[in-house]
Amino acid sequence: MTGKILRCSGVRVAYGDGPVRTTALRHLTFEVGQNEFLSVVGPSGSGKTSLLRLLAGLLRPCEGSVEFLLDEPKHETHWPLTSLVFQENSLFPWMTVVENAAFALEVQKVDRAERERSATELLARFGLRGRERDYPHQLSTGMKQRVAVIRAFLAGAPILLMDEPFAALDCQSRYRAQQELLDLWQQDRKTVVFVTHDVGEAIRLSDRILVLSQGPGTIIAEYRVEQPRPRPLLLEDSEEMLDLNREIFACLQLTQPPVSMAGAS
Repeated sequence: MTGKILRCSGVRVAYGDGPVRTTALRHLTFEVGQNEFLSVVGPSGSGKTSLLRLLAGLLRPCEGSVEFLLDEPKHETHWPLTSLVFQENSLFPWMTVVENAAFALEVQKVDRAERERSATELLARFGLRGRERDYPHQLSTGMKQRVAVIRAFLAGAPILLMDEPFAALDCQSRYRAQQELLDLWQQDRKTVVFVTHDVGEAIRLSDRILVLSQGPGTIIAEYRVEQPRPRPLLLEDSEEMLDLNREIFACLQLTQPPVSMAGAS
C-alpha cells in the first residue's frame, strides 16, 4: 500500500424522520489504504450495506465526513471514484453479456470496438468465452455475478465496493469467483472494500478486516491478515488462518444480543 485513499471520520448515518428515525451507523472512523483489499464483517443489521452506500455517495452522513484522498489529475470531480457491485443480479436484461460488461466504458464514450475488446478479454479470463452475445437470462447466477464484477473493474473507478457479491453462489462456484476476483485484483490493484457475512471468505481475500457491532454499527475490532498469498482454499489447511477465524468469530459472538430466557421451563 502507498498512502491512504479514503477516510471516514466520526460518521453517523440515520434513516427516517422524527421519532421513527433509525441510526444505522455511529462513531465510524477508519481509513482505507491505496491498493488495499479491506473486508467488513458484522451481524445482520450492523449497517454493512449502509456503509457501502455511504462510500458510493448514495447516502449522506448526518454527522462526520467521508474524504477521498486522491490527487491524480484523472480523478477530477466528474470521474467515478467508486464502483459498486451488488449482492443481487444487477445486469441490464435487454443488453447482451458483452454490452453489460462494457457499459461503463460506453458511458465514458469509449469507442465501441475498443470497449468490446476490453470486455471480451476479461470475459474470456472469467470463463465466459463464447457467451458474449448471450443475454442475462441465459446465464447462471455465478456467471451473472462475474459479468457484474467485470463491469465494475472496467468502470475505471479507483475504489471498488462489493456488497456480498458471491453470497448466492454454491460453494464450488463461490471459491472459483473468489479466486477470479483475486486474480483480477492482483493485476489491477484497485482498492476494494468488500462486505461479507462469511469470515472465511474475508480471511481468504483480505489484507485487513473490520468488524462492525450489532446495529447501530460501529467498528469494534480490526484484524490484519498476515498469511501470504496465494492462501489455502480451506482454512483448515492453515493453522494461522484457522486461529484468526476463531478469533473473529468469537468477536462477532460478543456483538450478538443475549438470548432471552423468559418463559423457559
